Amino acid sequence: MDELGENRIYDTHEWGSKDIKYYAQKIIKQLDCSYIDCLLIHWPLKLDNDLISDEFIIPEIWIQMEKLVDIGITKKIGLSNFGVLDIQQILNMCRIKPYINQIEVSLVCNNNNVVNFCKKNEIKVMAHSSFRKDTLNNEWWEKMPALYNLEEKYKATKHQIILNWITQQNIIPCFSTTNLLFSN
Repeated sequence: MDELGENRIYDTHEWGSKDIKYYAQKIIKQLDCSYIDCLLIHWPLKLDNDLISDEFIIPEIWIQMEKLVDIGITKKIGLSNFGVLDIQQILNMCRIKPYINQIEVSLVCNNNNVVNFCKKNEIKVMAHSSFRKDTLNNEWWEKMPALYNLEEKYKATKHQIILNWITQQNIIPCFSTTNLLFSN
């Protein structure tokens, strides 16, 4: 959920007509489905048009997310790119605990403190950016002989080794591609 509509400046201000429910219903319509499996708050910061951090009241947003579960718009709610302090802020006030936190987990950014905090609080972790191009170039890979040796030992690709490393930690891998492969 990147679109939060109008932010409130003071507690006395209304959210307006374009609240989270409005945008969730817009997503459902675009996807031509009846509900969302899991809706994530993409980032604990809201940036204005000049990319300056704008006020973002996490507990108020979370309450709106919980209401989406209550009325069946989404089955689960979660987070993306939230650190320990932001997650704790939600845990201190939530009625429905975050289901998942999608964060970067790669060979150069393991995010152990966030991963461990989520696991301790029974929040699933989903890894994004695990196959970062800047970490999989030949120069970088060759500078890590232990990983290169794994590639040779198991006759596996770099991607297979990284995927195995992630799943062995009980982290859900999430990756994307710009190349579609179709088989007949």
